Amino acid sequence: MLQEAIEAALDVNTHLIAELGGEVPEEYYGGFLKVGQPGVLPADLAGVLAASAALRNRLVHEYETIDDAKVLASVGGFLQLYPRYIQAVESHHTKAVL
Repeated sequence: MLQEAIEAALDVNTHLIAELGGEVPEEYYGGFLKVGQPGVLPADLAGVLAASAALRNRLVHEYETIDDAKVLASVGGFLQLYPRYIQAVESHHTKAVL
């Protein structure tokens, strides 16, 4: 579920960047940073969330060597940060529609 939630955010980032006329970065990490540039996300939040792209990559490509305790430890941060991400994206969308 953690992987799926991160992937959903990565897809949202891609759509936002395209909607804003930007060039979509080739790597997922850069997608969060790019969404932070036009002010959709606060820059500090974008930087912290960018690290979740690396977690997603480890979950997908290195799942056999993943330390379950480290993944479990990251869930707490995820539960604090991703609601802020959703709120920022919804706020941007509301402003864009108005």
